[in-house]
Amino acid sequence: MKPSHTLAAVAKTAQKKPTGEKADAKTLLDDANKALAAMIKAARADEGLSPKTPKNKPFWKSTQLITKTMKTAKAGLATKSNDFSRVSRKRAKLKSR
Repeated sequence: MKPSHTLAAVAKTAQKKPTGEKADAKTLLDDANKALAAMIKAARADEGLSPKTPKNKPFWKSTQLITKTMKTAKAGLATKSNDFSRVSRKRAKLKSR
C-alpha cells in the first residue's frame, strides 16, 4: 500500500459521524496531533521524501514548525490562561486582514 493510501485510510477511520455537538479546543488539538502523526508516519515511509534530500528540507522544516506550534498550543491550553486565548484571537485577526 502506498503511503498516500495509508494516510487516506487513517483519515477515514479518524473521521466521526457528526453529532451536532461543538468540539472543544482540546478535542480539536488532539485530532490535529493524530493527523500530524499520520502524515509524518506516511512521509517517513515514502522514500521520495527523505529528510536528507535538499529539495525535501522545506517540507520537514514545516513539519517541525507545525509540531512546535502544536506543543505550544497544548501548553497554552494546559495553563488555562487568558494570554493564550488573546494571542490566538490576535493571530486570527491578523490572518483575516
